[in-house]
Amino acid sequence: MAALSFAESIRSKYPSILSHGIEISDIQIGWEKLIKEMLNEIMLQPDHASIKITHIKQKFASLRVHYDGYVSESIKQIIEKTVTRADSTCEFCECQTTRIASVNFWQRMCCVRCEKEKTPLDTPYGD
Repeated sequence: MAALSFAESIRSKYPSILSHGIEISDIQIGWEKLIKEMLNEIMLQPDHASIKITHIKQKFASLRVHYDGYVSESIKQIIEKTVTRADSTCEFCECQTTRIASVNFWQRMCCVRCEKEKTPLDTPYGD
């Protein structure tokens, strides 16, 4: 039996705070733990049922979390903290970095090692 994808696993684990049609776009393995920690923290809030997260994505090397519903200050702070942590975490390997790199023509929060692994040698980028 195949393992669940990241999107499928969080849809099944957090249905009360994720909208039914949630979009999870372009999230790499290095940010998966951050997102799961964020969702776990939100679930611990007494008002967690008031939020419906509609979209989690990477855009221009930054984590974006979109939601509907009333959102308390505590939940907003959890989301902001996660976005801030992602701004210093490689999307691919989870190491600490604040480096934005062009990987296959997309801007990514990416360490040097992962950029070299992910970028084909025939691109005009690199050393």
